[in-house]
Amino acid sequence: MLLVPATYAAGRYLYGRHAGLFGAAAVAGLAELVVFSTNARGYTMITLAFLTLIVLAAELQRRPRIELWLGFAVVAALGLFTVPSMLYPLGGVALWIAASAALGDTGAPPLRILRGLALTLGAAALLTALLYTPILLGAGVHALVGNQYVSAEGTDDFLLGLRLLPGWLWNDWTLGVPGWGRLVLPAAVCAGIVFHRGWLSTASPSG
Repeated sequence: MLLVPATYAAGRYLYGRHAGLFGAAAVAGLAELVVFSTNARGYTMITLAFLTLIVLAAELQRRPRIELWLGFAVVAALGLFTVPSMLYPLGGVALWIAASAALGDTGAPPLRILRGLALTLGAAALLTALLYTPILLGAGVHALVGNQYVSAEGTDDFLLGLRLLPGWLWNDWTLGVPGWGRLVLPAAVCAGIVFHRGWLSTASPSG
């Protein structure tokens, strides 16, 4: 349920009120998110953490403040404690911040941004380790890395899965979406990529 206002906040912060409303409406009725919200595996909690990190990262690139960096570290650690695969969205947001700093697309000096990012990721790693300490002491490392359902595959299986992945993703992302929506969705994604720079330069949290 919190994904709906979180999506609105992220969309409004980056692109304006209309984008926020559109995104929130899409998330509210997206069947795949409903499925994930009912299987109790933490994926929607990771999505919520990801959206929160997006908002924090956007503000940090404008005005890096200690309380925002601390919030970023806490949210990242909670996401990693929920499911370790939080590494993927966390890595994506961290790369976004680093790339923006490297390109000079920040409101603060790039070195200040990069230094804050490095310290924050270190703090997030420390907090995550502290959260996992009771598990490691009580059940050992095997409790974290001994998942019987996750194992290495051979090269042929990997290549086959890689070939089938686009179809799986498309089916997941468009689950329950009507035919016209399956046309609008990729068009909207492409438009967002093409016009991203123009929208970002004119948008504001109150836009």
